[in-house]
Amino acid sequence: MLTKLFNLLGSKRSRQLSTISTLAEAVMSFKRGQKKVGAILLGAAIISYKRSELGYLAQLAAKLYQRKLSKAN
Repeated sequence: MLTKLFNLLGSKRSRQLSTISTLAEAVMSFKRGQKKVGAILLGAAIISYKRSELGYLAQLAAKLYQRKLSKAN
């Protein structure tokens, strides 16, 4: 079962969708003035294109960082 999940996450279509959605999130972050979060998400998009499972982890890190920023303010 775990092998099927990794095969699905590693498929070309999955990598493309992950990259596009992460790029969209990065653009929205830049528009909101969150440059650091946008940069992290941009890096996550690049990683997602090569390894989607690592891209998901990078997206999670960006979201946690974004949440930390919003709680600090």
